[in-house]
Amino acid sequence: MRAAVMNVVARCAQVSWVRRRAGSGSEDELELLTVGAHTYSGDPRYSVRFQYPNNWRLRLDRARKKDEGVYECQISTHPPLVSTTHLHVNGLCLMFLSHVLSSACPCCY
Repeated sequence: MRAAVMNVVARCAQVSWVRRRAGSGSEDELELLTVGAHTYSGDPRYSVRFQYPNNWRLRLDRARKKDEGVYECQISTHPPLVSTTHLHVNGLCLMFLSHVLSSACPCCY
């Protein structure tokens, strides 16, 4: 999974990856995976790689069916920028069903 960020934004904003899960109530739960180059998930299969000049890649080793869901790359600008990826695991094959960028500013991807 990847998120491209313009150089100007990347210098003054933090890039985070989160996993969005359906919560028990009406609100989704967010699981923080990475912030910048640091991984905060307790699951060692997650890591983040930065590829110059503006590409932040979330890596998930040995993906399983339970890893399916919505992953977001969040960029701490004002207003915030969010790039959403839907991960579907089908046996040994990974499929990214959609990649949607939600932003009030056209400066990413």
